[in-house]
Amino acid sequence: MRIFAQDRSSFPGAVRQGWRLPPSNIIGFALALSLATAVLCLQLSCAQPYLGLQLESVAADAAPVLRASLANGPQAGTAIPAIAIADKSPLALRGDDLSPEPDAVFSSYASFNRFLQRQDQLAAIQRAPAVDIYGADASVTRLHPARHRPLADLPFIFWLQLISALGCWLTGAAIFSFRPDQPAAKYFAIAGLGALVMAASAAVYSSRELALTGHVFQLLSGANHLGALLSAGSFVAVLWYYPHPLNRLRPGTWLVFAYLLAWIADYRQWPPIGNLFQQSAILAGYVMGLILAALQWRAARKDPVRRAALQWFILFWFVGSGAFLILVSVPAIAGLDSGSLQAYAFGFLLLISLGLALGITRYRLFDLEIWWFRAVMLVLGGFSVVGLDVMFAAALHLETPAALAASLILAGWMYFPARQWLMSRFLTGARRLRVDDVPGLLRDVLAPDAYAVDELLPEALRLLYKPLSLRALPAPQEEVAIADEGLTLRVPGIGTCPAWEVRFPGDGQRLFMRRDAEVASAVRAVLDRVAAYQITIERSVEQERARVAQDLHDDIGARLLTLLHRSEGETAQSIRDVIASLRLTVYGLGARPQSIVNCLAHWRAEAGERCEANGVRLDWRERVPQNGVMLDAPQQLNLARVLREAISNALRHARPERIEVLIEVVRQCLRITVLNDGAGAPPEQWRSGLGLRGMDRRMQRLGGTLDLQGDAHTTRVTISVPFQG
Repeated sequence: MRIFAQDRSSFPGAVRQGWRLPPSNIIGFALALSLATAVLCLQLSCAQPYLGLQLESVAADAAPVLRASLANGPQAGTAIPAIAIADKSPLALRGDDLSPEPDAVFSSYASFNRFLQRQDQLAAIQRAPAVDIYGADASVTRLHPARHRPLADLPFIFWLQLISALGCWLTGAAIFSFRPDQPAAKYFAIAGLGALVMAASAAVYSSRELALTGHVFQLLSGANHLGALLSAGSFVAVLWYYPHPLNRLRPGTWLVFAYLLAWIADYRQWPPIGNLFQQSAILAGYVMGLILAALQWRAARKDPVRRAALQWFILFWFVGSGAFLILVSVPAIAGLDSGSLQAYAFGFLLLISLGLALGITRYRLFDLEIWWFRAVMLVLGGFSVVGLDVMFAAALHLETPAALAASLILAGWMYFPARQWLMSRFLTGARRLRVDDVPGLLRDVLAPDAYAVDELLPEALRLLYKPLSLRALPAPQEEVAIADEGLTLRVPGIGTCPAWEVRFPGDGQRLFMRRDAEVASAVRAVLDRVAAYQITIERSVEQERARVAQDLHDDIGARLLTLLHRSEGETAQSIRDVIASLRLTVYGLGARPQSIVNCLAHWRAEAGERCEANGVRLDWRERVPQNGVMLDAPQQLNLARVLREAISNALRHARPERIEVLIEVVRQCLRITVLNDGAGAPPEQWRSGLGLRGMDRRMQRLGGTLDLQGDAHTTRVTISVPFQG
C-alpha cells in the first residue's frame, strides 16, 4: 500500500521511530471506537419512548401532518396541531419542532434555547403512560407509548449518517496507522475523528421521532459543532502539509487549537451572531483550504506526479465539502431551512475521505484526465445558483420560485461563458490529443523521404508528447501501457523495430492519461501498416534487383566474355573495362550492408589490376577501424564508382608513374584521397565531362563532398562521405 511517498525527513516535527504503535494497534483502536460509537448511537435512538407517529413538517409555523395513518385515529395527511399528556392541557405543535438541523432555523442562541425548552416539554409528554393526539378534524386519539423505539423504525438518514461517520473515521485511522510520523496523516485522522463525532451525533437528533430531552439535545448539538469545527481545522492543516509542506512553519496544531477555542466560544454561547458563528467558521476554513490548495498547486507545477495526487485530493475535498456547504452551511447562514437534505449532505463527508485516501495513496494518478475539471465546474455552477438564490431571497425579499428563476438566469449568463472560456484556455492541449487527430499529427512523420522505418515511431512519439526522455527498450512490449504513476508510456515497436519508452510528457509538466495511450495505440497501428508496406516494397525492389543482376550476369556478361576472346589490343582492353563496370553494377545490385574492410579488399584488388595493366605503381594505405563501420548497398556502389572514376582519370589524362590511395576515417566521415604524380592542367582548367559530373552527382546522393586540387606536377582528388558508426 503506497501511502505518502515523500521522505519522512521532509516533514517537520517527525515522530521518532523508537516510539511508534504498530498499525494493527491503531486499526484495532479505530474499530473499537467505531463499534462503541455505533452502540451509543443505537442506544440513544432506541432508548426513547415510541409513539408510532410519522410526522412531516410542511412549514415552520404550521402544524405537522401525518405521513402514515394511525390505527383507529387520524388518516395520513391529517394535520396534528397539538399533543398532550392524557387529560392534561395540550401543547401546540410547530413544524420547526421536527427540524433535523435546528441550527439552520434558530440562528440566535436565544431562539435555539427556546427550541430546547420545547424539546424538553415534548419529551416529557412522550414519556407519559398515555398521550392524546389532537387532529385538525377535532378528533382526539389516545396512544400508549412503547418504552423503546424499534430498531426497524430508524429511518434511512440515521444509517446514512452513521455509516458516513464510521467510514470517515476508519479511513483517516487507516492512513494514520501506516504513516503516524507524517503531519498530513495525523491531521487527516483528526479530521476523520471530527467527522465521526459530527455525523454520529447528528444521526441521533436528526432522526428523532418527535423530541429529545433538552439536555441530551444540547449535548448532541455541542458534539456536532465540535466535530464540524475539528474537521474544518484539520482539513486546512492537511492542505498545509500535503502533498508537501508549504514552508518550515508548523501551523497545524495552532489551526486545530484555534477551532477548538471557536467551539468553546460557541458552546458557551459567547459570539453575538449566535449559531451563525459556527457556520461562518466552517465557511472560513473552506476558503482557507481553497487558498492553500492554490498554493500547493503552484508549488507542484514542476512535479507532475505531485500535482496529479493533489488533483485527486482537491477534487474530492472541493466537490464533497462544496456540496456539504451548499446543503448545510450556506442555507444556515442565510436563515433558510434545507430540511432533511442536510442529513444526506453527510454522505459527502464519506466521499471526501475516500477521495483524500485515493490522493494520499496516489491511486491511478494517470486516470484523472479532464473530468476532474468538469466536476469542479459542476460544483461551481451549483454554488452560483444556490448563492444567487439565497441572495435574491434574503436581500430582495423575493419568493422562492422568483428567486430561483432569477438565479438560474443570472448564473447561466455568468457561469456558462466562464466555463467555456476556462475549458478553451486550460484544456486545449488535453483535448488536442484525440484518435481522430492521428492523421494530422502524423503528417510530418510520414512526409516523403522524411524518416527511415526505424525512426517513424520515435519521431511520432516525440511530436505527440514532447517528452524529456525517449529510449528504445531491449525487451519486446506486448501492448501500449502506462507505468510509474503516469510518468512513463511504453509502446510496442513497429515491424521488426524495438519498443519505445516515453517519459515525462509535456516537457515534464504533466502525466500520461488513458487518452494518451489510446492515441499512441492508433499512431502505432498506422505506422505499423506503413512499415509493413515499406518493407514489402523494399523486398520487392530487392527481388527485382536480384533478377536484373542475374540477367546481366548470365546474358550480357556471357556475351562480353565471348567478344573478349575474339578481340585483341585496345578493343580487348575496352571490353575488359566494360566487363569490370558490369561486374561492379551486378555487385552493387545484389550488395547487402557489410563492413568497410570487406569493401576495401574488393576495391584494392580492382585498382591493383588496372594500375598493373597500365604499368603504374599503386600505393594503397588504409587507416580505418577493423569493425564498427558499415556501408550499405548505395554507399558501396557509389563509392566504388567514384574511386574507379578517379583512378581512370589519372590513368587516362595524367600518365602517372605512381598513384597513391589513402582511405581513413575522420570524425564520422570516410575520406578517400587519390593522388597521382602525372603532369596535367590544374583542376580549375579541367573541362567538366560526364565523368566529373557523375562523380559530383554520386557524392550529392550520398551527402558527401568532392574536392579537386592540383598543379602541373600532382593532382589530388578527395571525397568525404558521412556514415553512421
